Amino acid sequence: MRSPQTPFLQHFVLGFLAFGVGLTLGLLLHRDMTAAVMTGVITVPVGYGAALVTELRHLQRDRQQRNSLRHQIHGLQSQRQSLHQAVNAALQTQGEVENNLQSLELERDRLLDRIAELHQYRNELIHELQQIQPPTYPQSLNAPPPPNPETQQQQEQYLQRLNQAIEVAQTDILDQQEALDALQQEQVELHRIKAALQQETTQLRHSLSRLKTQRDDLDGAVTVLQATAGELEPQVAKLQATKAEVEERITALQQEQDQLLPTLTALHNQQQELLAQIQHQETTITARQEAYQALEADYQQLQGAVQQEQSRLIALQTQVTTLEQELAALQQPELPDRLYVLASEWHQFLQTLTRSDRQAMGAILAQDEGAVKTISAAAGLTVAALIESLNEKAVMTLGDLLLEFDDKTGLLTMNEDYAIILSGSVAILFTELLALGDQD
Repeated sequence: MRSPQTPFLQHFVLGFLAFGVGLTLGLLLHRDMTAAVMTGVITVPVGYGAALVTELRHLQRDRQQRNSLRHQIHGLQSQRQSLHQAVNAALQTQGEVENNLQSLELERDRLLDRIAELHQYRNELIHELQQIQPPTYPQSLNAPPPPNPETQQQQEQYLQRLNQAIEVAQTDILDQQEALDALQQEQVELHRIKAALQQETTQLRHSLSRLKTQRDDLDGAVTVLQATAGELEPQVAKLQATKAEVEERITALQQEQDQLLPTLTALHNQQQELLAQIQHQETTITARQEAYQALEADYQQLQGAVQQEQSRLIALQTQVTTLEQELAALQQPELPDRLYVLASEWHQFLQTLTRSDRQAMGAILAQDEGAVKTISAAAGLTVAALIESLNEKAVMTLGDLLLEFDDKTGLLTMNEDYAIILSGSVAILFTELLALGDQD
């Protein structure tokens, strides 16, 4: 028997699951928390109604099973009564057959006695006939005289009556013998019928015992079903009351649903419009992504071409720098006379540089990117941080950024204005000043 808390827990779990499913469907369909909560609230009574209908169907199925079992029990009881009647009829028939057998045996004994009496009577008549019939004597001289004709005629008549009586007795004996044979055949047939009735009675008894067993089983099942029905009746009453409440709530919810249908229709139309806009935006984004991919491919091609041009320019610039250095070595006077060629702000800039900064500037003027990376790593800085430090000092002294560095490509360039100033012999002089600063 279920505890009272079991239906409450089942209803709670069912309501929770129905609300969760409705909330999930609302979020998937509307993408709005209010509409999703409303859908979940509507789903709860619908789930209760479905569970109630299922429970009622189970109860109806149980009721049908009980009715079918009752019909089966009634049918078996009628079969049992008919079998009892058949057994009683068979027993009555068996008694009648036994009575008939007893009467036939008595009749047979009577006939046998009658036959014995007739045989004895025949033997007596034959004996008397033999006594009455005159003996035959051989012809001799001493033979008695012939009998009287009247006496002889009386004897012949008496003999004829004896012979007729003997024939009648023999005929009666034959009739009685035929009747005895018929009675014996009838007795054999009755014995066969008796054996068949006994076999049928045995079968009926087996069937009766089997039906009794089935009746006991069905009685046990009926008892269990009656107990179950007694337990289910309060639940059925509760379910019927709950069904009425749920039907009222469903009616109210249907009215609310009818009121909310225009809003839901408008929201559905808005959803369709938003989906169309999203699809349009997705199409636009796809087209833009394709254009971006094409531009990126063009950019990659252009970047490769630029890198090739930069490599070629760096090679040409290296050649020009080498030539200028050689020309400057031939044309310029000694270093002490050229220390003040640069402006005073460049001297201030040089004074703010540290040893690693001077080394980095020398590597930058020599366009040795590997040396720049090595110097920044030795100073515990990244290339970007090193360039940023140099630019801060250049802004403080020169008034503008000196270098430009791209983190994505790793390309390091000098400001165009300062690149013009630090080209040619000025670059050689600036490099020599950096070297002097390192010696200090």
